[in-house]
Amino acid sequence: WAAVTAQREVFAWLTWSPPAISPVYRTLHQYFPGALPGRAVHERLVKVLERYGFDGDNTIMGTSVCPDEINNEADDLPVIMQDYWGEVFPMGGI
Repeated sequence: WAAVTAQREVFAWLTWSPPAISPVYRTLHQYFPGALPGRAVHERLVKVLERYGFDGDNTIMGTSVCPDEINNEADDLPVIMQDYWGEVFPMGGI
């Protein structure tokens, strides 16, 4: 539990997630236990895929997310990934 708490504090410090003392933080982890910030998911994904030779030059990222503005802010996972991987193949969305 201490490691999870420390990780969440680091994410908040990096401004990747709300501060641990905020109502948003408590609600997020109450209803979505184990949720990770998009930036953390992306960084972990890159570390794994780079081991297998994937990079922005040989990979086209496929997405299937709702195109609403809620998924297209600068710190949202699809935008972070597109900035890193480059070209995107939109497979659909609602």
